[in-house]
Amino acid sequence: MAKRNHWDQFEVRTERVRKSKGRPMHSTSTAVSSPSDVRNLFLGTADTLTQECMWGIYVDGRNQVLGIQELYRGTATGTSVRIGEIIAPALRLEACGVIVVHNHPSGLADASEEDLNVTTSIRLACELMDIQFLDHVILGSDSAVVSIRREHGDLWGKDQDDSDLFTATPDQLKQMLSAMRTQ
Repeated sequence: MAKRNHWDQFEVRTERVRKSKGRPMHSTSTAVSSPSDVRNLFLGTADTLTQECMWGIYVDGRNQVLGIQELYRGTATGTSVRIGEIIAPALRLEACGVIVVHNHPSGLADASEEDLNVTTSIRLACELMDIQFLDHVILGSDSAVVSIRREHGDLWGKDQDDSDLFTATPDQLKQMLSAMRTQ
């Protein structure tokens, strides 16, 4: 079976592409409710790259994708990240949440110490801007996917696994956000 370009699955085509700093921001009517949904968006793309790339998936309050933007393209072993460039598209789109995704060209989807440090920085920036940081997902080969939120939930300042943000209803999300603000 031939691999399908991940953009082919979107209902919205290039005529609905937005521009952000000269880079395309693809729009879609797809909803994401789990790290495996995130993986499915990038099948046939992320696993074929020889460079590490980072994308932002920007969602509304019901986890409908407002846009997907490639943020960085690095080397075979890493990339440099400026947190403001992850947050800026969320503000332009008036997104409620962001999911950061990057690939590991090595094929191993394990989180590095640098991945964990970047995740903490993104979480803090999102918190300051009142944007829900849903997850940082790492893609490896053969459909390997790691959710840093599930594996390292303590980076979100919680002892419990709160990965239910992906599947929560809008009212539940509002309650969770309200509870987080009072902490």
